[in-house]
Order: sequence, then C-alpha cells, then structure tokens
Amino acid sequence: MDHTRREFASRLGLLLTGVSAGCAWAAALPPLGAQHEPHSTLPMSSHATGNEENKLAAPEEVWAKLLEGNRRFVDGKPLVRDVVKQRSALVRGQQPQVVVLGCSDSRVSPTLVFDQGLGDLFEVRAAGNVADPIALGSIEYALDHFPVRILVILGHEKCGAVAAAASGEKMPTPNLLALVAKINPAIAKVKGDHKTQEFLRKAEEANVVQCATDLLANSSIVLKQTAANNVEIIKAIYSLATGQVRRLEA
Repeated sequence: MDHTRREFASRLGLLLTGVSAGCAWAAALPPLGAQHEPHSTLPMSSHATGNEENKLAAPEEVWAKLLEGNRRFVDGKPLVRDVVKQRSALVRGQQPQVVVLGCSDSRVSPTLVFDQGLGDLFEVRAAGNVADPIALGSIEYALDHFPVRILVILGHEKCGAVAAAASGEKMPTPNLLALVAKINPAIAKVKGDHKTQEFLRKAEEANVVQCATDLLANSSIVLKQTAANNVEIIKAIYSLATGQVRRLEA
C-alpha cells in the first residue's frame, strides 16, 4: 500500500472511531486488508460490562446473544449497564462482532432493539436499509478492521421507503429517485396489489433479501469474508407492534 492510501486509511480510522490525532492507537492502526490478531473462542458477553469482554465466537452463537437481547427488549427488561465504565473502556478502541445494516427509521434503533451496549454493534443505517456505495464502504471498513462474525440486514414493518417504491409515484428529487431505484428490484419480485398491506409486508421481506444480494454482488470484501465462513449474513425483519426480530429463511 502506498503512502497516500495508508494516510487515508489512518484518517478514516480516526474519523470512524473518534480517536484524537495525537493518540498512540492511531499510529498502530492496521492498513486495509491487514490480518486481525487472534482471539479466543469465548462467546460474546451477555453481561452489561461493555465490549471489553467480547471474544471471537461462532456466528450462530453471536446471533443467539442478539436474540436474547431482543427478548429482553420485547419484555421491557433491558440489562442495567455501567455506561460510564463502557465509555471509558472504549476510548482505547472498538471491537464489534456485529454489523447491522438497518433502516434510518427512528423506531428501529438496532442497539435498543437487541438490548446491546456501547461498542457492541457497528451500525450502518439508511432509509430502506439499502446497500448503496456509502453503506457498502462502511461495511467493508468494519469487516476489514474488526472481528465481525455476523452481518445483520434488519428490515422492518411499515417501512416508508419500501412503501414509496411500491407506490410507483415519481420521486421529487434525484436523491429520492436513487433510493427507490435500489428497492425497485425487490418490488418487482412480489406479486399482488401494490396498495395492500399484505403486498407491503412481502415487499419489505423481499427488500431485505435484495439487500443481501446487492452486498454480495457489489462488494468483493463481503463476498470473500462470507465465502470463507468468517462472516455470516443474517436477514431479519423487525415488528413495530411487538418489538420482536424475526429471522428470514429466504
């Protein structure tokens, strides 16, 4: 890697982790594509002590911990966390095992939905949870720098972006047009009356599946990591009414 690319990677790392330019950690930031240090096989911590306890685990084990958190969220019994201790520990850096590509909808915060703490989830959010180049770049950064085990694509019920794409109406700006253009391939795969709730629910699920397809088709890093079984893509839908996250089999 030439000097310009190393400098860019370092600056990008500083921006995404929030570490000051004078910090010694910045000097040790690995370049893109560097190998991670080996981790033990202990599961992701289920305690509220911050992600300093997180160790490398099997993807299904990490997903199971997220579902445990989601059950706590559904029941209204989130863990009590020492946020000050977590914040202090994370100054040294982050080591999330989970990337979530989710919708920007204010009702669907992945950290809350899965009852996780600071530093546990690397969240990438855009309306319609679309995998555009910016989202892909953010995901690639995480996969290249952190011990990520699962990449969760989290759609949700009553998604406004999916409804906009299903409406077929002309979008008022080029940016909104670009957004619905990413969702349209999913809409085209769903049969039925576009105005019904049943169609929209199916379209929301189809959009999650389409996002997974886009990730693999447009990112060599995602494709390589999943092919090597280093990272598993998990497709899921969130229910606004119940708070429950349901994994899609498709």
